[in-house]
Amino acid sequence: MAIVKMKKVTVIAMAQDKNAMLDDLMWLSAVDVNPLSEKLSDEEWSSLVKCDNMTEHSDDITEKISFLERTLKIYRQYSKEKRSLFTPYPVLTRSEFASYSETEDELFSNARNAVKAVEHLNGLKAEENRLETLRERLLPWQRLPIRLNDSFSEKATYFIGSLPLKQDILSVTEGEFVFGETTEKFAAWTECLAKDKSYGYWIVICHASQEKQLLSALADIGFNKISFPELSGTVPENLRDIEHKKEDISEQRAALTVQLEKYAEDLSKVEKAIDILSNVHRLVGVHEKLLNTETAFMLEAWAPVDRMDDVSALCEKYGAYLSVEDPKDEEEPPIKLKNPKIFQPFEAVTEMFALPTYRGLDPNFMVAPFYFLFFGMMLSDAGYGLVLAVVGFLALKFTNIRGSMRNMIKLFSICGISTVVWGFLFGSFFGDAVAVISSTFFGSDLALKPIWFDPVSDPITLLIVSFVVGFLHIIVGLGLKMYMLIRDKQYFAAVFDAGSWIVLLLGIPLILVNAVLGGIVVGIGALSLIATQGRDKKDVFGKIIGGVGSLYGITGYLSDVLSYSRILALGLSAGVIGSVFNKLGSLGGSNFFGLILFIVIFAVGHTLNIALSILGAYVHASRLQFIEFFSKFYESGGRKFDEFGVNAKYTEIGQ
Repeated sequence: MAIVKMKKVTVIAMAQDKNAMLDDLMWLSAVDVNPLSEKLSDEEWSSLVKCDNMTEHSDDITEKISFLERTLKIYRQYSKEKRSLFTPYPVLTRSEFASYSETEDELFSNARNAVKAVEHLNGLKAEENRLETLRERLLPWQRLPIRLNDSFSEKATYFIGSLPLKQDILSVTEGEFVFGETTEKFAAWTECLAKDKSYGYWIVICHASQEKQLLSALADIGFNKISFPELSGTVPENLRDIEHKKEDISEQRAALTVQLEKYAEDLSKVEKAIDILSNVHRLVGVHEKLLNTETAFMLEAWAPVDRMDDVSALCEKYGAYLSVEDPKDEEEPPIKLKNPKIFQPFEAVTEMFALPTYRGLDPNFMVAPFYFLFFGMMLSDAGYGLVLAVVGFLALKFTNIRGSMRNMIKLFSICGISTVVWGFLFGSFFGDAVAVISSTFFGSDLALKPIWFDPVSDPITLLIVSFVVGFLHIIVGLGLKMYMLIRDKQYFAAVFDAGSWIVLLLGIPLILVNAVLGGIVVGIGALSLIATQGRDKKDVFGKIIGGVGSLYGITGYLSDVLSYSRILALGLSAGVIGSVFNKLGSLGGSNFFGLILFIVIFAVGHTLNIALSILGAYVHASRLQFIEFFSKFYESGGRKFDEFGVNAKYTEIGQ
């Protein structure tokens, strides 16, 4: 339950050992390497040492990783090895790291071939779509008696097109048009070759001199001229040609798919390659943080105190010089938290706000119990808690989820236990499901009785409990502030800046028990604040005004306590909404239809309610920590310990 103490280590070793030593250091996973490039701004340093410029190498690795990520998507699509949340990660050993360069060329060759095959497939798919579109356009013209794009005669011509069924083509072709100063009658022959739901497909043969005027007149009634400039021959001939081409494309696609399935056998190899290259990329980044001469290199890092023996042994292995220092007052080492396993999932809540400073306090030993309490009170349904806990623990047991998502599942699983407890205390199991099911389908008055009280019928009690719990939360926050001041030997501030408020606030509820004693306690707290809170002012009047003005802070504490009423709001909403869904489900009665209706509404309604209620409990329980609790004592702003170690995204690291 603490912030891990750090040591600042400086290592100087031979240049010939650099690659091997850094590789060992990465597998040791014990340090956070500091950049030393800022030392080059000093002329004396810059004349003696230099930093490696590995930008080009770094960019090359980034490009390789990006290409393999693209390849991985292809392999996953065509791999016969089906992966799921229940599939273990492939194991990546250190020996595979060492031998990777021997297989890289073949791996990338297959990957490039796979990418080309996919590009070819995409081209074939586009061509197949084009042919299918062309086929659809040609189908209405199978009865066309003329070869496409053939000339008709010297004096006559033809064209084809579509016309909405509601229009009469004869109204145009048998009509007249103005030609110069005279009026002429159209000389045209028409035939409808096909129809669909909306259009008729017509061939029009007319005198060549009238084509332009006829098309213009037909356009006015919705005629759309259709042409196939790229085709020749009859329509049936073209349709057969299209089918032959599609068959050829289908054969090519099948062959390419077989190739891709063969390439996809490298799926695990690509996953391992990405993880290897990602770690190499990080190793390159560490190289750029070092200072180098022709014969030696220098590394500076932060290391946890409990890992110093490992760092020392590594330096001894390579005959390197090792300097170990405590952090200076002006230095801010990175933050690494060390908590019992039961508290570790709650670190995510603290990190979501901000890490503590190195000389601050790890609040998770107090965040954990209060978050556990608040979440359970806000969700407060034993059925929902049971679902949350069981599903969470099963996910942890049988899936390969890891990282921050795994910690979040742990957090919800633990909070599910609290929810079950508070659900039984309040008598809520999927709302009033027990009572509704027993009365609707069994004609019984069986119901789940609350062990403590029912918040729906007695919300004032829950409001009082929320205020009491919130009041204790605030007092603990002030107690932690007092502890931190005592730890830093600021005894006067501990007693009068934190202690006085604790005394004053504790005196307020004491008044309800014993008015005289409570009044005395409040008075002592208030007087100590008046006497000390203006101590930074220069004149007596300023000291008095500052002290009296500090009492205005009581409104802030009152506001903080009132904020805990959200526990009442969320605690009621989950149970009430659940009961509403139960009532809706029971409206169908006890017959078979009513049973089906109940099951559907129960499943959908409670699934929606549990999702929204969990989200609400998570957000508001976090808010009570961040605003009402942390504001009393928390010093944030620490940088997370960036462990120089082997990381894995697609694999499990082995030895």
